[in-house]
Amino acid sequence: TRENELWVLNKGGNPYSSNTQYIENVCVPQNSNVTFTIYDSYGDGICCSYGIGSYDVDVCGSTVASGGNFNFQESTSFNVGTCNDGCAGNEVEVTITILTDNYGGETSWDVVDDDNGNVYGMMAEAGGSNVLFFDIGLPEQTSEYRKDSFSGHFMHTASAMSFDNQGFFANTIDCQDGNNNSNGYFAGPTLWDADLDVYAMVNQNGPLLGSHIDMLHQSPYGVGIEYAGEGNKYWVFDGFHSAIVKYDFQNPHQYGGDDHSDGRVWRYGEVTVSREP
Repeated sequence: TRENELWVLNKGGNPYSSNTQYIENVCVPQNSNVTFTIYDSYGDGICCSYGIGSYDVDVCGSTVASGGNFNFQESTSFNVGTCNDGCAGNEVEVTITILTDNYGGETSWDVVDDDNGNVYGMMAEAGGSNVLFFDIGLPEQTSEYRKDSFSGHFMHTASAMSFDNQGFFANTIDCQDGNNNSNGYFAGPTLWDADLDVYAMVNQNGPLLGSHIDMLHQSPYGVGIEYAGEGNKYWVFDGFHSAIVKYDFQNPHQYGGDDHSDGRVWRYGEVTVSREP
């Protein structure tokens, strides 16, 4: 919380793995008009810049949408009709088959009713977000949704956040690797500016990496964080190493930068903690 504000942290969806096939089944009321939309957060589709990804959408034995070579998103509208399949009652099964590219975590999708806006199925975009509440409990209470366009890495599976006394905050991510690399351990806390003119506002379409101002990658499966009381120092619950770790981001880099060379890390091995999956 901040003065007159409440920030709620959303973890975000668990991302798809890279170069992996997924088959998703969604039940939709018969004869519904729906739109299937597939998204790529980087804007290069799922084919063919970085791997050969593809997707197919099938209903009642017919393919109604397919592809892979698009930019940020691609949509197809269709009527699901009627047929006997795996869904109960007066519903029809929509089968979505996706082969991800080298960056599976960038892929998401949804199936939405054209007439009433109901979302029948979705794969949420990777990366955490915030809902900000202002004037809590008062008649003029308002809220605002914020999600940095690069949160798929910096808030990959956001698990906790803590504010300092200088207008910054930091979050942990509860994952093995922030780039969805099954052999990697590139994960740790991220530092942000809580200024509402900056957070999830700066560099949202590039050229730099969103609005984050620092990240250190020494704590996979981070599940807790607390401001240490001075500078840009934070205590982190490191689930991978079963340890409490002290991080000092020292001097933040430019918004969306990548120079993390001045960061310092202290791991306290004499205290053992256990992360509950």
